[in-house]
Amino acid sequence: MIITGLSGEDSIGNMATGEKPKLVAIVDELIRDALGGLMKAAGLSALAFASAEEFLNSGEQQHTACLIADIRMPGISGLDSNQD
Repeated sequence: MIITGLSGEDSIGNMATGEKPKLVAIVDELIRDALGGLMKAAGLSALAFASAEEFLNSGEQQHTACLIADIRMPGISGLDSNQD
């Protein structure tokens, strides 16, 4: 699920340089769609992932400005998904 809606100078500056806008990454099994809708309503770009593995395999880490993650998920926890 990709949610867009970033507005303002940051999105214009990114479009001018060809860079992707910075994203809010949501890693949650149950409420990712609701949080994504909230981010869209706030005018932010967001990507929602069902698991930490899905987020880590997406290649979107370099474009992520904020990570919202459930700390209790099957497999890799939200805390472990943010380790270098």
